[in-house]
Amino acid sequence: MEKNTRFTRLTAEQAGPNADNNIKIVWEMPYTDITGMDMCNALKTIMVGLTFDTVQINKIFADYLREYATDEFEIIEK
Repeated sequence: MEKNTRFTRLTAEQAGPNADNNIKIVWEMPYTDITGMDMCNALKTIMVGLTFDTVQINKIFADYLREYATDEFEIIEK
């Protein structure tokens, strides 16, 4: 059986003050044709692993659009 060598992997690492505090988070999909939504989910997963709050992550995405895509999107906070 041939091993599937095609994949997409996103990794984040933090080195803490000692080895017990090191963090490595790996998000991986067994294919290469991922979507933009896949990448957003990967980034969100990694950020949660780095202890970001999910509400804060959504705010970060909204702030990003406000700063870099104001001519394309209008962001309205509830």
